[in-house]
Order: sequence, then C-alpha cells, then structure tokens
Amino acid sequence: MADSDVRIQPESTGPRVDSDSFTRASLLIERQRVESYDALADNTFGEASVAPAATVSLVSFAAPADWAFKGIVGGGEGDGLFEVLFGVTKEYVVRIDGRNRRPDFSLDNPDATAGGQTVDVRITNNAGSTVNFEVTLLGVLLNNG
Repeated sequence: MADSDVRIQPESTGPRVDSDSFTRASLLIERQRVESYDALADNTFGEASVAPAATVSLVSFAAPADWAFKGIVGGGEGDGLFEVLFGVTKEYVVRIDGRNRRPDFSLDNPDATAGGQTVDVRITNNAGSTVNFEVTLLGVLLNNG
C-alpha cells in the first residue's frame, strides 16, 4: 500500500490537559453527545486490555450499503496507534501519546466509501506495559426513509 493511500488526521493543536479525571469526564460527556447524536446514527463501542506491541481489533462492524463513516471517539491509558480499515484498506490513522490520550476526530462530510464493507478499528499498543483502550466508531445512515 502506498503512503498516498492512507489519510492521516493531524493531532489537535489546542491546549492539552493531563488530568485523568478531566479526561474521564470529557469522555463521558462526549459519549453522551455521541449516543444522542441522531436517530439515524449507528455508533459501535469496543474496549480491550492490550499487551505491549500487540495489535487488536476494538470494533468490527459490518456496515450496511447506506452507512457512512463519521469518525471515532475514544481513549487509552498509554501510547498507541488507532487504525480505521474499510475492508482490508487502511483509511485513517490516529496516534495517541502522553500529551493526547483521546483519538477523537469527526469528519465534516461522512465517508460513504465505508458502506457495504466491514469497518475495523484496530489499536497497536506502543506502551511498555499492558494498558486499556476504548473507542466508539461513529457513523450515519445516509438514507433516512
């Protein structure tokens, strides 16, 4: 796969907060926002405890033909690399580290190329110990009736 086949979401340039309690509260608020996003939204949550250097699938979703990828919301206790695959093609890559433990991004225009494919969100643990990661895959149905 050529480098041009992978779209990388840049890290946020906003202020960074290292407080775990603030992060947990932010994730809860974000999860509530995601869950109430839209009656047509189709969001899928996954979590895992991941060994060092291991790559695991957090979410695997068989997307209907009229489904579009909107983004991901998540978190982790260590450094990691989130990858979003449509079928076998890596589409998005988001890195988290000690400065940014939330791999959150949302597309202004949902990516309809995910429709009809299996959408996987994988994490590679780049930390030196087993840590927990979680993610919510965000999507919307394009045909609303």
